[in-house]
Amino acid sequence: MMNRGEQFLCICLDKWGYLEEMIYKIGYEQLQDKFDIIGFNLLSIIFGNTISAHLNFLSYLNYAKPIVSFPKIAAIVVTYHPQWSELEKLLLAALPQFTQIIIVDNGSNPDEIQLIADFVKGHPIRFYALGENLGVAAAQNTSITIAKESGAQYIVLFDQDSVPGSDMAVKLLQAHLLKEAQGLKVAAVGPNYFNLNRADETLKPFVNIQGFSLVHHDVRGTENIVPVSHVIASGCLISMKCIDIVGLMREDLFIDFVDLEWAYRAKSLGFVSFGVCDAVMQHGLGEQRIRILGKNFLFHNPIRHYYQFRNGIWLNRQSYIPMRHRIGESFRLSRRFICCALLARPYGENLRMLFKGVLHGLTGRLGKVK
Repeated sequence: MMNRGEQFLCICLDKWGYLEEMIYKIGYEQLQDKFDIIGFNLLSIIFGNTISAHLNFLSYLNYAKPIVSFPKIAAIVVTYHPQWSELEKLLLAALPQFTQIIIVDNGSNPDEIQLIADFVKGHPIRFYALGENLGVAAAQNTSITIAKESGAQYIVLFDQDSVPGSDMAVKLLQAHLLKEAQGLKVAAVGPNYFNLNRADETLKPFVNIQGFSLVHHDVRGTENIVPVSHVIASGCLISMKCIDIVGLMREDLFIDFVDLEWAYRAKSLGFVSFGVCDAVMQHGLGEQRIRILGKNFLFHNPIRHYYQFRNGIWLNRQSYIPMRHRIGESFRLSRRFICCALLARPYGENLRMLFKGVLHGLTGRLGKVK
């Protein structure tokens, strides 16, 4: 059951002119009396600086008081030997959108760490260097814990080679709040992304399972917020209350399939993930990309292939993974194994790590590879 503020929110999402007229006519205090404070603060976030400017102006005229309670969103950035030009773009794009930014470095060299430390000095960013590569999940969990202790209500995860659009955070929050107001348990909401290295490339980043196949949603369709099986970690917004129920990321996976495992764990508890078509982000994809029989294959280095196959096979054996996903993913992993074995380089080292990953996935041997 939606409260009055949430009902008003749903009515006004596409009717800013009507809301603007109400603010001028009856002022903040009367509007707050008419609609509860929670719903009104949701409106404030969704309409962003525009409504804040109106209310601050009314406050100056003694007709209203400024809003003092906004959802706190922390941006979490995990770095590992980052290319500074890309990381700087990410940080500059994130600064206007988030109440705090937390960077956790996973064992970069001293020069790379110094570049980050120098940048942080002039900005409201917290920076932590772990000193060694503990894996993306451990770095994310460290950041999430710090964000929670700082009072953050939401987090947005970022890879170091992603750049959010100027209104990405508010559009993700808007979608999250809207779906919650409709009575749904929201796991994560993620943006529509395009290839940082090939801006002209058309991607369909939102997928759902139909039968044994992954079906890609056309982001140019009429529906803006679409249910998905999962979203990629980079750019996704998650509430702290969801993390409290679902739990943190699995650190023993180290890197690949961390986001997918968390999404299916959340799904088993009744949570739903969504893709938001008009929230956009640039994102780096792969080291080698080859198109085979109409399918794009992303190739990485042999270590990454080890983690991909180990974690994919291990995940397929977990009880909370739907059977249709297990069957479909077994086929997709087999197809990808053949392509990686034949085409990824260097051949010898790649084959060795592929077979090692398969063996460790079948035996449940997780953690950082030796």
